[in-house]
Amino acid sequence: SSAQSDFNKMVRDSESFRKTAETLGLAPGSVHTIQTTFLVEEDGSITNITASSEYPQLEAEAIRIISTLPKIDLSDSGAPVHFPHTMKIPITYRVETEAMKKLRLRKEARRKKTN
Repeated sequence: SSAQSDFNKMVRDSESFRKTAETLGLAPGSVHTIQTTFLVEEDGSITNITASSEYPQLEAEAIRIISTLPKIDLSDSGAPVHFPHTMKIPITYRVETEAMKKLRLRKEARRKKTN
């Protein structure tokens, strides 16, 4: 889903996820899935966020990121939606390799030049 790819991009771009992975000593290139569940209320607000992973630190970071999301509009889904609406989204986090890090740093440097 679009929401899932948005979450995965936020996680991939999260500096705090990178630091958490480093602190945990997770192997570069390893893939970790954090199962998240939360409610979307009628006004679009997100409540009751939970996460499940082999590492509590990754769970906490997933919850932190989801809690920063703007309200979610479910009205354009085309199907009737009952509230509160439960969403279950697996977040996949791939630990940055040296090659990925070099690419990210190049992109960040380019962005700084254009700003």
